[in-house]
Amino acid sequence: MKNFEFKGKKKQDYFEGWYTRILDLDNNINIAVIFAVTLNSDDPHAFIQVYDGVALTNTYFRYDIGLFKVVGDKIEIGSNSISPNHLTCINDSIKLEVTFSKQVQVQKYLGFQSAMTFLSKFPLQCFQEVIFMDGDFEGKCVIKDQSTDIKGSLYMEKTFGDRFPKSWIWIQGNQFPIDVNISISFGLIPIMKRTINGFFAIVQYDQKEYRFGTYNFSKFKILENIDSVLKLKIYN
Repeated sequence: MKNFEFKGKKKQDYFEGWYTRILDLDNNINIAVIFAVTLNSDDPHAFIQVYDGVALTNTYFRYDIGLFKVVGDKIEIGSNSISPNHLTCINDSIKLEVTFSKQVQVQKYLGFQSAMTFLSKFPLQCFQEVIFMDGDFEGKCVIKDQSTDIKGSLYMEKTFGDRFPKSWIWIQGNQFPIDVNISISFGLIPIMKRTINGFFAIVQYDQKEYRFGTYNFSKFKILENIDSVLKLKIYN
């Protein structure tokens, strides 16, 4: 799993993180978990961030840098671990043990199985890869001593580099009345003493994949941003 594996591009002033979202509509579970390491020269550490989209809580658990380990195809932070096939997260906020199956990856485009295609080889400050557009999970979740057997849909991506874009828009969804998965990322990206509007939009519909992005001269416009409603136009 090239898109999942630890890149470790720099020894200092560098971050790398794995974002996983699980959604179980039947049990009202909407949770995102981030496993990450920051090699900031002033404050190097590992962390796990847990966002509960139902309770609207966001918790940050800090770990000593020595507890971050790469073991085979797994990322471990203390007793917590994530791989392309499983997630174990145990802390004061949640106990989560799930396995993944039927993962749907991005397809090859312009010769690269990458959300950024050939731009993933450029000397950028920030990189983003989609690991799974969709998939299934099942396991157990314990919140406030209430244990629930859960199963549902999965999304996983990663971000890494030495700093985030100055500003960005991020959208993801794989729960629609029709068979659609989307992943959209837009950011102001510094490159070669200039700042460009870089983006990609991946749309999987009816077992076909459609790509829009800076790399194929697609266009991205914000049509409306009023009262928490954002309307976008992405076209080629």
